[in-house]
Amino acid sequence: MPLDLDKIYLNDFYRAISLKEALTQKIAATLKTHFSFKKVSFISADKGLALSLSLYNDLSNDYDCRFVYLGDGAYSELAKKELNDFMGTFEKELSDSDIYILYLDTKMDLKLKGKVVVLDELSYLEDDDLDFKIDLLFAYNTLSPVFYTKNNFSHINEIVLLEDRRLDHYKEGPRLMSEDFRLDLDPLTNKGDYGRSLLIGGSKRMHGAIEMAASAAYHMGVGTLTLLIPDVIYHDVASKNSFAMILESESQDGYFKTISDLGDLVAAFDLIGAGNGMGRNSANIKIIEELLLTDKPLILDADALWCLKSLRSYLKRDALTILLPHLKEMTYLCDHSLKEIKKDPFKVAREFAMEYPNTILVLKSYLTIVAHRNKLSFLAKPKRALAKGGSGDVLMGLVMGALSQEGDPFRMVELAVYVHNKAAETNSPLSFMVDDLIEKIPEVLSNIKV
Repeated sequence: MPLDLDKIYLNDFYRAISLKEALTQKIAATLKTHFSFKKVSFISADKGLALSLSLYNDLSNDYDCRFVYLGDGAYSELAKKELNDFMGTFEKELSDSDIYILYLDTKMDLKLKGKVVVLDELSYLEDDDLDFKIDLLFAYNTLSPVFYTKNNFSHINEIVLLEDRRLDHYKEGPRLMSEDFRLDLDPLTNKGDYGRSLLIGGSKRMHGAIEMAASAAYHMGVGTLTLLIPDVIYHDVASKNSFAMILESESQDGYFKTISDLGDLVAAFDLIGAGNGMGRNSANIKIIEELLLTDKPLILDADALWCLKSLRSYLKRDALTILLPHLKEMTYLCDHSLKEIKKDPFKVAREFAMEYPNTILVLKSYLTIVAHRNKLSFLAKPKRALAKGGSGDVLMGLVMGALSQEGDPFRMVELAVYVHNKAAETNSPLSFMVDDLIEKIPEVLSNIKV
């Protein structure tokens, strides 16, 4: 007996039969590729009843399926009738199953032994309080920030985004970063075609930061690279660097004292990066201010972000500015506290990108968000091996190298973030070194389509 799905929910966002069928087919296909199973229990309340029943109907021909209806809303009596009419599938108790498919709009205490699949938006979650493990969660068109608060995110193994413009609540929102990257590697080119880049940073205390960034930039395809460093670390950097040119500037107490004629110096370069190992003092604030007054594309990281605390208005410059903060550094760039940023990093990133439309923001944490104007993407579950000093410096170099290639700047920044994370895949994250991260960049790039 066919299910009359339209009778069950005339006003919900699955009301088009063709749309229900499309979502059902996508979900069923995903389940079959992710899990090996025989017994399935469907657990549904009012909100998702139509989709749950449609999926039940699709899977019940091949699997041992049971349906548990827990709703008590306006459609409960109709739902029970539909379920009873359909081969007596209304169950009062949960049975042991390989997979439990949940569509709950209220919080319930369920003891589930098998894999757990969730079909809803967990809209009942008001805070970071998810208390059961989810193996696979399906979301529709946009991704709720509630999935990505730290505790909730740790309870969700994988999220699959189902997109269809026929959904009533279709809207542009955060997007999982597409891994379908393409690079146009024209053999009839020379180093001049990939720009002249300048990297400013380093100090007596932190000369390794600019060395790592420089190495990563070359591995990522930068054309020519010049390092501008305090004179006190010249020999340290030169002894470890055989590819980038080096300019020295006068130092004081191990840091830049000043950089004379900085505006004239940077005029010869196409792309400027600054901040790695630079230190925090008034001289460096002045350097970053002068850079922001130029018409050059900038990448600012690490201590350069601290310098921006008093220079935020300069980010409304016409030229492109890429910023690479972690959560604490993001507090220098906006009026939100660390706690507020952690609670909803998507909101903070989106607000920032709209206020400063010529910036591309890379917000680094247990997930990495890339935001530019009305575009916002993210990379879920960054690798544990990246939780070490120096990995951020490598990302600076990767962004510099990626922006040296032909392509949309937003997409090139995404590429750098992807390569950074992919290169950190390892079975021994505790002993993984930043040098290991850099050495794996060519392997990751070899799998990028050309």
